[in-house]
Amino acid sequence: ITLNGANGINQKVNRLNSVINAKHQNMLFYIGHIRNAADHGIDTTINSSWIIKPQTAIEHVNISISAITNIVAFINSEYQV
Repeated sequence: ITLNGANGINQKVNRLNSVINAKHQNMLFYIGHIRNAADHGIDTTINSSWIIKPQTAIEHVNISISAITNIVAFINSEYQV
């Protein structure tokens, strides 16, 4: 699977959909959506920018670590979320 041209996290997740579990994909989409909300300015669906609370930033790191850990475990046939 090539990730060339897949610039964002969510684009990369879409490319990896055949090799990672749907639950893990959703975890990664959350990571991508929070990152986009934090860094992409005005969101056209709400006509405003998102304010990322400190708690969200902390949880973003925790979810990122958890997602990576769980995907590696899944690859090793340890089914956990």
